[in-house]
Amino acid sequence: MRVLTYVLVLFFAMPILVLGIYLVEGIYESTGIMHYFIQDSFLTALKHSLILSSLSSVLALITSILFAKSFYTLKNSKLKLLYLLIFAILFMIQPIMILTIVKQIELFGTLGALSQSVIISTLHLIPLATFFWIALYRYTQTESLYIALYLSSFPWRTYWYILFPQIRSKLILAFLFLFILVFIDQEVPSILGYHTYTEELVSQMTLMEEMQTIVLSALPSFMLVGVLCLGMIFGLKKSLSGFSNTIFLKQEPHTNFGKMILIMLYLSLGGILLLLLKTSLTFSLKTLWDNNVEVILQTMGLAFGVSLATFLLGITMQYVLKHYASRVIHIIWVSLLLFYFLLPHSLISLALLDIYQMIGIFSSEGDFMIFFIGYILVLLPIASLLFYIFSMVKKKDYFLDFFPVSYYHRWLKIVLPIQWIVWTIIFLVLITFALNELSVSILLVPPGFETMIVKIYNLLHYGDKANIAFLSFMQLLFLIVCFAILSFLSKKVLK
Repeated sequence: MRVLTYVLVLFFAMPILVLGIYLVEGIYESTGIMHYFIQDSFLTALKHSLILSSLSSVLALITSILFAKSFYTLKNSKLKLLYLLIFAILFMIQPIMILTIVKQIELFGTLGALSQSVIISTLHLIPLATFFWIALYRYTQTESLYIALYLSSFPWRTYWYILFPQIRSKLILAFLFLFILVFIDQEVPSILGYHTYTEELVSQMTLMEEMQTIVLSALPSFMLVGVLCLGMIFGLKKSLSGFSNTIFLKQEPHTNFGKMILIMLYLSLGGILLLLLKTSLTFSLKTLWDNNVEVILQTMGLAFGVSLATFLLGITMQYVLKHYASRVIHIIWVSLLLFYFLLPHSLISLALLDIYQMIGIFSSEGDFMIFFIGYILVLLPIASLLFYIFSMVKKKDYFLDFFPVSYYHRWLKIVLPIQWIVWTIIFLVLITFALNELSVSILLVPPGFETMIVKIYNLLHYGDKANIAFLSFMQLLFLIVCFAILSFLSKKVLK
Protein backbone atom coordinates (compact mmCIF):
# COMPACT_ATOMS: atom_id res chain seq x y z
CA MET A 1 0.00 0.00 0.00
CA ARG A 2 2.94 2.35 0.60
CA VAL A 3 3.96 1.87 -3.05
CA LEU A 4 0.37 2.61 -4.11
CA THR A 5 0.49 5.82 -2.09
CA TYR A 6 3.64 6.98 -3.90
CA VAL A 7 2.13 6.03 -7.28
CA LEU A 8 -1.05 8.02 -6.59
CA VAL A 9 0.87 11.09 -5.42
CA LEU A 10 3.16 10.87 -8.46
CA PHE A 11 0.17 10.48 -10.79
CA PHE A 12 -1.52 13.60 -9.47
CA ALA A 13 1.79 15.46 -9.52
CA MET A 14 2.34 14.88 -13.25
CA PRO A 15 0.86 18.20 -14.52
CA ILE A 16 2.85 20.16 -11.91
CA LEU A 17 6.01 18.19 -12.78
CA VAL A 18 5.48 18.92 -16.48
CA LEU A 19 5.11 22.63 -15.71
CA GLY A 20 8.20 22.49 -13.47
CA ILE A 21 10.28 20.84 -16.19
CA TYR A 22 9.24 23.45 -18.74
CA LEU A 23 9.99 26.20 -16.23
CA VAL A 24 13.53 24.92 -15.66
CA GLU A 25 14.07 24.44 -19.41
CA GLY A 26 12.77 27.93 -20.08
CA ILE A 27 15.12 29.49 -17.53
CA TYR A 28 18.08 27.48 -18.84
CA GLU A 29 17.49 27.82 -22.58
CA SER A 30 15.73 31.13 -23.04
CA THR A 31 18.20 33.92 -23.59
CA GLY A 32 15.59 36.52 -24.46
CA ILE A 33 13.13 35.90 -21.63
CA MET A 34 14.32 38.98 -19.73
CA HIS A 35 13.29 41.00 -22.75
CA TYR A 36 9.74 39.69 -22.30
CA PHE A 37 9.69 40.62 -18.61
CA ILE A 38 10.72 44.21 -19.32
CA GLN A 39 8.23 44.79 -22.12
CA ASP A 40 5.74 47.58 -21.50
CA SER A 41 2.75 45.26 -22.04
CA PHE A 42 3.95 42.78 -19.40
CA LEU A 43 4.95 45.45 -16.88
CA THR A 44 1.62 47.25 -17.34
CA ALA A 45 -0.37 44.04 -16.93
CA LEU A 46 1.66 43.05 -13.85
CA LYS A 47 1.20 46.51 -12.31
CA HIS A 48 -2.55 46.32 -12.94
CA SER A 49 -2.75 42.91 -11.28
CA LEU A 50 -0.71 44.02 -8.26
CA ILE A 51 -2.90 47.09 -7.75
CA LEU A 52 -6.16 45.18 -8.25
CA SER A 53 -5.14 42.28 -6.00
CA SER A 54 -3.80 44.50 -3.23
CA LEU A 55 -6.79 46.86 -3.11
CA SER A 56 -9.36 44.05 -3.28
CA SER A 57 -7.67 41.93 -0.58
CA VAL A 58 -7.23 44.84 1.84
CA LEU A 59 -10.78 46.12 1.33
CA ALA A 60 -12.23 42.63 1.75
CA LEU A 61 -10.29 42.01 4.97
CA ILE A 62 -11.28 45.39 6.43
CA THR A 63 -14.95 45.15 5.48
CA SER A 64 -15.31 41.56 6.66
CA ILE A 65 -14.26 42.51 10.22
CA LEU A 66 -17.71 44.04 10.70
CA PHE A 67 -19.50 40.96 9.37
CA ALA A 68 -17.40 38.59 11.48
CA LYS A 69 -18.02 40.63 14.61
CA SER A 70 -21.76 40.67 13.94
CA PHE A 71 -21.64 36.86 13.74
CA TYR A 72 -20.70 36.70 17.42
CA THR A 73 -23.57 38.94 18.47
CA LEU A 74 -25.93 36.12 17.46
CA LYS A 75 -26.79 34.01 20.49
CA ASN A 76 -28.80 31.34 18.68
CA SER A 77 -26.83 28.51 17.03
CA LYS A 78 -29.46 28.22 14.28
CA LEU A 79 -29.04 31.90 13.42
CA LYS A 80 -25.27 31.40 13.29
CA LEU A 81 -25.74 28.48 10.92
CA LEU A 82 -27.99 30.62 8.71
CA TYR A 83 -25.35 33.37 8.82
CA LEU A 84 -22.64 30.99 7.62
CA LEU A 85 -25.01 29.58 5.00
CA ILE A 86 -25.75 32.95 3.42
CA PHE A 87 -22.06 33.82 3.23
CA ALA A 88 -21.29 30.44 1.68
CA ILE A 89 -23.94 31.06 -0.99
CA LEU A 90 -22.61 34.56 -1.65
CA PHE A 91 -19.04 33.28 -1.98
CA MET A 92 -20.14 30.70 -4.54
CA ILE A 93 -21.58 33.39 -6.80
CA GLN A 94 -19.02 33.69 -9.58
CA PRO A 95 -17.46 37.13 -10.23
CA ILE A 96 -18.97 37.20 -13.71
CA MET A 97 -22.41 36.64 -12.15
CA ILE A 98 -21.72 39.50 -9.73
CA LEU A 99 -20.80 41.60 -12.76
CA THR A 100 -24.10 40.63 -14.39
CA ILE A 101 -25.97 41.85 -11.30
CA VAL A 102 -24.15 45.13 -10.63
CA LYS A 103 -24.32 46.11 -14.30
CA GLN A 104 -27.99 46.79 -13.65
CA ILE A 105 -26.91 49.74 -11.45
CA GLU A 106 -26.38 52.87 -13.55
CA LEU A 107 -23.78 54.36 -11.19
CA PHE A 108 -21.55 51.31 -11.68
CA GLY A 109 -21.29 52.03 -15.41
CA THR A 110 -19.90 55.51 -14.76
CA LEU A 111 -16.85 54.15 -12.91
CA GLY A 112 -13.50 53.35 -14.46
CA ALA A 113 -12.29 49.83 -15.30
CA LEU A 114 -10.06 49.63 -12.21
CA SER A 115 -12.82 50.72 -9.83
CA GLN A 116 -15.29 48.30 -11.38
CA SER A 117 -12.80 45.43 -11.16
CA VAL A 118 -11.98 46.25 -7.52
CA ILE A 119 -15.67 46.33 -6.60
CA ILE A 120 -16.38 42.95 -8.19
CA SER A 121 -13.30 41.29 -6.67
CA THR A 122 -13.95 42.75 -3.22
CA LEU A 123 -17.59 41.66 -3.21
CA HIS A 124 -16.48 38.15 -4.17
CA LEU A 125 -13.79 37.98 -1.46
CA ILE A 126 -15.78 39.43 1.47
CA PRO A 127 -17.53 36.11 2.37
CA LEU A 128 -14.22 34.21 2.37
CA ALA A 129 -12.53 36.94 4.41
CA THR A 130 -15.45 36.82 6.86
CA PHE A 131 -14.90 33.08 7.36
CA PHE A 132 -11.25 33.84 8.02
CA TRP A 133 -12.02 36.40 10.74
CA ILE A 134 -14.66 34.17 12.34
CA ALA A 135 -12.13 31.35 12.62
CA LEU A 136 -9.37 33.69 13.75
CA TYR A 137 -11.46 35.21 16.54
CA ARG A 138 -12.01 31.73 17.89
CA TYR A 139 -8.29 31.09 18.16
CA THR A 140 -7.22 34.31 19.90
CA GLN A 141 -6.57 34.74 23.61
CA THR A 142 -9.51 37.03 24.12
CA GLU A 143 -9.30 36.95 27.90
CA SER A 144 -6.28 39.27 27.72
CA LEU A 145 -8.15 41.52 25.32
CA TYR A 146 -11.16 41.62 27.60
CA ILE A 147 -9.05 42.78 30.55
CA ALA A 148 -7.03 45.27 28.49
CA LEU A 149 -10.13 46.86 26.98
CA TYR A 150 -11.43 47.62 30.47
CA LEU A 151 -8.10 48.93 31.73
CA SER A 152 -7.17 51.05 28.72
CA SER A 153 -8.94 54.15 27.48
CA PHE A 154 -7.49 53.65 24.01
CA PRO A 155 -8.97 50.48 22.43
CA TRP A 156 -6.75 50.83 19.37
CA ARG A 157 -3.68 50.33 21.58
CA THR A 158 -5.18 47.10 22.90
CA TYR A 159 -5.83 45.76 19.43
CA TRP A 160 -2.42 46.86 18.14
CA TYR A 161 -0.27 45.59 21.02
CA ILE A 162 -2.26 42.54 22.14
CA LEU A 163 -4.44 41.31 19.28
CA PHE A 164 -2.20 42.03 16.28
CA PRO A 165 0.89 40.10 17.58
CA GLN A 166 -1.33 37.03 18.03
CA ILE A 167 -2.73 37.08 14.50
CA ARG A 168 0.09 38.73 12.53
CA SER A 169 1.43 35.64 10.72
CA LYS A 170 -2.04 34.24 10.01
CA LEU A 171 -3.24 37.63 8.78
CA ILE A 172 -0.31 37.86 6.34
CA LEU A 173 -1.07 34.37 5.01
CA ALA A 174 -4.76 35.23 4.66
CA PHE A 175 -3.90 38.40 2.75
CA LEU A 176 -1.54 36.46 0.47
CA PHE A 177 -4.21 33.80 -0.13
CA LEU A 178 -6.83 36.41 -1.10
CA PHE A 179 -4.22 38.28 -3.14
CA ILE A 180 -3.46 35.17 -5.23
CA LEU A 181 -7.17 34.44 -5.80
CA VAL A 182 -7.56 37.87 -7.41
CA PHE A 183 -4.17 37.68 -9.13
CA ILE A 184 -5.06 34.50 -11.06
CA ASP A 185 -8.51 35.73 -12.09
CA GLN A 186 -8.76 37.32 -15.53
CA GLU A 187 -12.35 36.87 -16.71
CA VAL A 188 -14.00 39.97 -15.19
CA PRO A 189 -11.09 42.42 -15.72
CA SER A 190 -10.79 41.30 -19.35
CA ILE A 191 -14.52 41.93 -19.92
CA LEU A 192 -14.22 45.36 -18.29
CA GLY A 193 -11.14 46.24 -20.35
CA TYR A 194 -8.64 46.20 -17.47
CA HIS A 195 -5.58 44.36 -18.79
CA THR A 196 -4.10 42.04 -16.14
CA TYR A 197 -1.17 39.67 -15.81
CA THR A 198 -3.31 36.53 -16.11
CA GLU A 199 -4.98 37.90 -19.24
CA GLU A 200 -1.49 38.48 -20.66
CA LEU A 201 -0.65 34.86 -19.80
CA VAL A 202 -3.77 33.56 -21.56
CA SER A 203 -2.95 35.68 -24.59
CA GLN A 204 0.46 33.95 -24.70
CA MET A 205 -1.38 30.62 -24.83
CA THR A 206 -3.68 31.73 -27.64
CA LEU A 207 -0.64 32.85 -29.66
CA MET A 208 0.54 29.20 -29.50
CA GLU A 209 3.93 30.11 -28.10
CA GLU A 210 6.34 27.35 -27.05
CA MET A 211 5.53 25.72 -23.73
CA GLN A 212 8.79 26.89 -22.18
CA THR A 213 7.93 30.50 -23.01
CA ILE A 214 4.36 30.23 -21.72
CA VAL A 215 5.33 28.52 -18.46
CA LEU A 216 8.23 30.89 -17.91
CA SER A 217 5.88 33.85 -18.34
CA ALA A 218 3.88 32.34 -15.45
CA LEU A 219 6.89 32.67 -13.14
CA PRO A 220 5.19 35.31 -10.89
CA SER A 221 2.36 32.87 -10.15
CA PHE A 222 4.79 30.09 -9.25
CA MET A 223 6.67 32.44 -6.95
CA LEU A 224 3.49 33.62 -5.16
CA VAL A 225 2.21 30.09 -4.56
CA GLY A 226 5.70 28.98 -3.48
CA VAL A 227 5.86 31.78 -0.90
CA LEU A 228 2.43 30.79 0.41
CA CYS A 229 3.47 27.13 0.68
CA LEU A 230 6.61 28.06 2.61
CA GLY A 231 4.62 30.37 4.84
CA MET A 232 2.12 27.65 5.67
CA ILE A 233 4.88 25.12 6.36
CA PHE A 234 7.06 27.34 8.54
CA GLY A 235 4.57 29.91 9.80
CA LEU A 236 1.92 27.49 11.04
CA LYS A 237 4.08 24.90 12.77
CA LYS A 238 2.05 25.18 15.93
CA SER A 239 -1.26 23.44 15.42
CA LEU A 240 -4.38 25.29 16.36
CA SER A 241 -5.72 23.54 19.42
CA GLY A 242 -8.99 24.28 21.14
CA PHE A 243 -11.41 27.15 20.78
CA SER A 244 -11.24 30.36 22.75
CA ASN A 245 -14.27 31.63 24.60
CA THR A 246 -14.10 34.92 22.67
CA ILE A 247 -15.37 36.77 25.73
CA PHE A 248 -15.08 40.29 24.39
CA LEU A 249 -17.13 39.32 21.34
CA LYS A 250 -19.76 37.28 23.12
CA GLN A 251 -20.43 40.15 25.50
CA GLU A 252 -21.12 42.55 22.63
CA PRO A 253 -24.05 44.64 23.92
CA HIS A 254 -25.69 45.25 20.54
CA THR A 255 -27.22 41.79 20.25
CA ASN A 256 -29.62 42.84 17.47
CA PHE A 257 -26.78 43.96 15.23
CA GLY A 258 -26.08 40.47 13.92
CA LYS A 259 -29.79 39.87 13.26
CA MET A 260 -29.99 43.10 11.28
CA ILE A 261 -27.00 42.08 9.15
CA LEU A 262 -28.47 38.62 8.64
CA ILE A 263 -31.83 40.03 7.52
CA MET A 264 -30.08 42.50 5.23
CA LEU A 265 -28.04 39.73 3.60
CA TYR A 266 -31.06 37.51 2.97
CA LEU A 267 -33.00 40.45 1.57
CA SER A 268 -30.06 41.19 -0.71
CA LEU A 269 -30.01 37.59 -1.94
CA GLY A 270 -33.76 37.73 -2.55
CA GLY A 271 -33.32 41.03 -4.37
CA ILE A 272 -30.65 39.50 -6.61
CA LEU A 273 -32.96 36.64 -7.53
CA LEU A 274 -35.85 39.03 -8.28
CA LEU A 275 -33.59 41.28 -10.36
CA LEU A 276 -32.34 38.35 -12.44
CA LEU A 277 -35.88 37.04 -12.89
CA LYS A 278 -37.16 40.48 -13.89
CA THR A 279 -34.44 40.83 -16.53
CA SER A 280 -35.20 37.33 -17.79
CA LEU A 281 -38.89 38.16 -18.23
CA THR A 282 -38.08 40.55 -21.07
CA PHE A 283 -38.22 37.30 -23.06
CA SER A 284 -40.63 34.39 -22.77
CA LEU A 285 -39.50 31.99 -20.05
CA LYS A 286 -40.44 29.06 -22.29
CA THR A 287 -38.21 30.41 -25.03
CA LEU A 288 -35.36 30.93 -22.59
CA TRP A 289 -35.79 27.42 -21.20
CA ASP A 290 -35.85 25.88 -24.68
CA ASN A 291 -32.71 27.82 -25.64
CA ASN A 292 -30.79 26.72 -22.55
CA VAL A 293 -32.21 23.38 -21.40
CA GLU A 294 -29.42 21.40 -23.07
CA VAL A 295 -26.62 23.38 -21.42
CA ILE A 296 -28.41 23.20 -18.05
CA LEU A 297 -28.68 19.41 -18.22
CA GLN A 298 -25.08 19.07 -19.43
CA THR A 299 -23.87 21.23 -16.55
CA MET A 300 -25.77 19.26 -13.91
CA GLY A 301 -24.59 15.93 -15.32
CA LEU A 302 -20.99 17.10 -15.43
CA ALA A 303 -21.14 18.54 -11.90
CA PHE A 304 -22.54 15.29 -10.52
CA GLY A 305 -20.02 13.09 -12.34
CA VAL A 306 -16.85 15.05 -11.51
CA SER A 307 -17.98 15.56 -7.89
CA LEU A 308 -18.54 11.85 -7.42
CA ALA A 309 -15.16 10.98 -8.97
CA THR A 310 -13.38 13.63 -6.88
CA PHE A 311 -15.12 12.42 -3.73
CA LEU A 312 -13.97 8.83 -4.30
CA LEU A 313 -10.42 9.93 -5.06
CA GLY A 314 -10.41 12.25 -2.05
CA ILE A 315 -11.49 9.58 0.40
CA THR A 316 -8.94 7.15 -1.10
CA MET A 317 -6.12 9.66 -0.75
CA GLN A 318 -7.18 10.48 2.80
CA TYR A 319 -6.98 6.81 3.75
CA VAL A 320 -3.63 5.99 2.11
CA LEU A 321 -1.97 9.21 3.30
CA LYS A 322 -3.15 8.65 6.86
CA HIS A 323 -1.91 5.08 7.08
CA TYR A 324 1.02 4.78 4.67
CA ALA A 325 2.57 8.21 4.05
CA SER A 326 5.46 9.91 5.81
CA ARG A 327 5.50 13.54 6.92
CA VAL A 328 7.48 14.50 3.82
CA ILE A 329 4.81 12.98 1.57
CA HIS A 330 2.14 14.88 3.50
CA ILE A 331 4.01 18.15 2.93
CA ILE A 332 4.41 17.34 -0.78
CA TRP A 333 0.72 16.51 -1.07
CA VAL A 334 -0.41 19.72 0.64
CA SER A 335 1.94 21.74 -1.58
CA LEU A 336 0.53 20.03 -4.69
CA LEU A 337 -3.02 20.86 -3.61
CA LEU A 338 -2.08 24.50 -3.07
CA PHE A 339 -0.50 24.70 -6.52
CA TYR A 340 -3.56 23.15 -8.15
CA PHE A 341 -5.87 25.50 -6.29
CA LEU A 342 -3.91 28.74 -6.66
CA LEU A 343 -2.09 28.49 -9.98
CA PRO A 344 -4.09 29.88 -12.91
CA HIS A 345 -6.35 27.00 -13.88
CA SER A 346 -5.69 27.79 -17.53
CA LEU A 347 -2.05 26.84 -16.88
CA ILE A 348 -3.07 23.50 -15.36
CA SER A 349 -5.31 22.93 -18.38
CA LEU A 350 -2.41 23.67 -20.72
CA ALA A 351 -0.24 21.09 -18.90
CA LEU A 352 -2.98 18.49 -19.31
CA LEU A 353 -3.24 19.27 -23.01
CA ASP A 354 0.52 18.87 -23.35
CA ILE A 355 0.41 15.46 -21.63
CA TYR A 356 -2.51 14.50 -23.89
CA GLN A 357 -0.43 15.39 -26.95
CA MET A 358 2.53 13.41 -25.59
CA ILE A 359 0.32 10.34 -25.32
CA GLY A 360 -0.75 10.92 -28.93
CA ILE A 361 -4.01 8.95 -28.83
CA PHE A 362 -6.74 11.39 -29.85
CA SER A 363 -10.46 10.67 -29.74
CA SER A 364 -13.70 12.29 -28.61
CA GLU A 365 -13.60 10.10 -25.49
CA GLY A 366 -10.05 11.23 -24.79
CA ASP A 367 -11.04 14.88 -25.18
CA PHE A 368 -13.78 14.44 -22.60
CA MET A 369 -11.48 12.46 -20.29
CA ILE A 370 -8.92 15.31 -20.21
CA PHE A 371 -11.76 17.75 -19.56
CA PHE A 372 -12.97 15.51 -16.71
CA ILE A 373 -9.49 15.20 -15.18
CA GLY A 374 -9.04 18.98 -15.32
CA TYR A 375 -12.14 19.40 -13.18
CA ILE A 376 -10.96 16.75 -10.73
CA LEU A 377 -7.58 18.42 -10.24
CA VAL A 378 -9.30 21.72 -9.43
CA LEU A 379 -11.83 20.12 -7.05
CA LEU A 380 -9.44 17.75 -5.28
CA PRO A 381 -7.92 20.43 -2.98
CA ILE A 382 -11.41 21.31 -1.73
CA ALA A 383 -12.28 17.65 -1.15
CA SER A 384 -9.02 17.02 0.70
CA LEU A 385 -9.55 20.07 2.92
CA LEU A 386 -13.09 18.98 3.82
CA PHE A 387 -12.01 15.41 4.59
CA TYR A 388 -9.23 16.78 6.80
CA ILE A 389 -11.60 19.10 8.70
CA PHE A 390 -14.12 16.36 9.38
CA SER A 391 -11.38 13.90 10.35
CA MET A 392 -10.15 16.39 12.97
CA VAL A 393 -13.52 16.55 14.70
CA LYS A 394 -14.26 12.81 14.42
CA LYS A 395 -13.27 10.64 17.35
CA LYS A 396 -11.65 7.32 16.53
CA ASP A 397 -13.53 4.28 17.79
CA TYR A 398 -10.92 1.90 19.25
CA PHE A 399 -13.53 -0.57 20.45
CA LEU A 400 -13.71 -2.33 17.07
CA ASP A 401 -9.95 -3.03 17.10
CA PHE A 402 -10.54 -5.75 19.71
CA PHE A 403 -12.90 -7.70 17.44
CA PRO A 404 -12.18 -9.53 14.16
CA VAL A 405 -14.55 -7.38 12.07
CA SER A 406 -13.83 -7.47 8.34
CA TYR A 407 -13.26 -4.23 6.46
CA TYR A 408 -16.31 -4.96 4.30
CA HIS A 409 -18.71 -5.28 7.24
CA ARG A 410 -17.05 -2.42 9.09
CA TRP A 411 -17.63 -0.05 6.13
CA LEU A 412 -21.07 -1.32 5.19
CA LYS A 413 -22.64 -1.66 8.63
CA ILE A 414 -20.72 0.83 10.79
CA VAL A 415 -18.79 3.48 8.85
CA LEU A 416 -21.40 4.14 6.16
CA PRO A 417 -24.39 4.60 8.55
CA ILE A 418 -22.29 6.98 10.68
CA GLN A 419 -20.51 8.92 7.93
CA TRP A 420 -23.15 9.20 5.19
CA ILE A 421 -24.29 12.66 6.31
CA VAL A 422 -20.73 14.04 6.36
CA TRP A 423 -19.97 12.46 2.99
CA THR A 424 -23.16 13.90 1.50
CA ILE A 425 -22.14 17.35 2.73
CA ILE A 426 -18.72 17.01 1.09
CA PHE A 427 -20.32 15.76 -2.13
CA LEU A 428 -22.75 18.71 -2.27
CA VAL A 429 -19.96 21.22 -1.63
CA LEU A 430 -18.01 19.72 -4.52
CA ILE A 431 -21.07 20.07 -6.76
CA THR A 432 -21.33 23.78 -5.94
CA PHE A 433 -17.68 24.32 -6.88
CA ALA A 434 -18.07 22.22 -10.04
CA LEU A 435 -21.00 24.39 -11.11
CA ASN A 436 -18.79 27.48 -10.89
CA GLU A 437 -15.60 26.30 -12.57
CA LEU A 438 -14.81 28.48 -15.58
CA SER A 439 -11.11 28.50 -16.52
CA VAL A 440 -10.82 24.75 -17.05
CA SER A 441 -13.98 24.70 -19.15
CA ILE A 442 -12.84 27.49 -21.45
CA LEU A 443 -9.66 25.66 -22.52
CA LEU A 444 -10.59 21.98 -22.20
CA VAL A 445 -14.29 21.84 -23.08
CA PRO A 446 -14.86 19.21 -25.83
CA PRO A 447 -16.56 20.21 -29.08
CA GLY A 448 -20.35 20.34 -28.74
CA PHE A 449 -20.26 20.58 -24.94
CA GLU A 450 -20.95 23.70 -22.89
CA THR A 451 -21.60 24.63 -19.27
CA MET A 452 -23.80 27.38 -17.88
CA ILE A 453 -20.95 29.45 -16.49
CA VAL A 454 -19.06 29.31 -19.82
CA LYS A 455 -22.16 30.33 -21.74
CA ILE A 456 -22.70 33.26 -19.34
CA TYR A 457 -19.08 34.31 -19.89
CA ASN A 458 -19.42 34.12 -23.67
CA LEU A 459 -22.75 35.97 -23.75
CA LEU A 460 -21.38 38.80 -21.59
CA HIS A 461 -19.24 39.82 -24.55
CA TYR A 462 -22.37 40.23 -26.69
CA GLY A 463 -24.76 41.81 -24.18
CA ASP A 464 -27.55 39.18 -24.38
CA LYS A 465 -29.11 40.32 -21.11
CA ALA A 466 -32.14 38.02 -21.07
CA ASN A 467 -30.21 34.76 -21.54
CA ILE A 468 -27.44 35.91 -19.20
CA ALA A 469 -29.96 36.75 -16.47
CA PHE A 470 -31.86 33.49 -16.95
CA LEU A 471 -28.72 31.34 -16.78
CA SER A 472 -27.46 33.32 -13.77
CA PHE A 473 -30.84 32.83 -12.09
CA MET A 474 -30.73 29.07 -12.70
CA GLN A 475 -27.12 28.86 -11.54
CA LEU A 476 -27.91 30.74 -8.33
CA LEU A 477 -31.05 28.69 -7.78
CA PHE A 478 -29.07 25.46 -7.97
CA LEU A 479 -26.55 26.85 -5.46
CA ILE A 480 -29.32 27.85 -3.04
CA VAL A 481 -30.91 24.38 -3.24
CA CYS A 482 -27.53 22.72 -2.59
CA PHE A 483 -26.83 24.94 0.40
CA ALA A 484 -30.35 24.50 1.77
CA ILE A 485 -29.74 20.75 1.82
CA LEU A 486 -26.31 21.39 3.36
CA SER A 487 -27.92 23.47 6.09
CA PHE A 488 -30.38 20.70 6.91
CA LEU A 489 -27.64 18.05 7.02
CA SER A 490 -25.32 20.30 9.06
CA LYS A 491 -27.90 20.50 11.83
CA LYS A 492 -27.80 16.69 12.07
CA VAL A 493 -24.00 16.67 12.23
CA LEU A 494 -23.95 19.30 14.99
CA LYS A 495 -26.43 17.45 17.19
